[in-house]
Amino acid sequence: MDGGFRFADSLYQIVVFLIFFAIIMLIVGIVRSQSRRQKQLDTIVKRLDAISEKIDRMKE
Repeated sequence: MDGGFRFADSLYQIVVFLIFFAIIMLIVGIVRSQSRRQKQLDTIVKRLDAISEKIDRMKE
């Protein structure tokens, strides 16, 4: 009977660890996608700045 309890306890620890690991991976994935989005926004802003500069030059 005691061995069964130990097995259930270790199984419970494995399940808790897997859930914890999955949550960490989810957070890491969200952070990475946010930083990737930020880079895309930065490149879009740079392109818009370049386009607005060209328009300003054409007006002069």
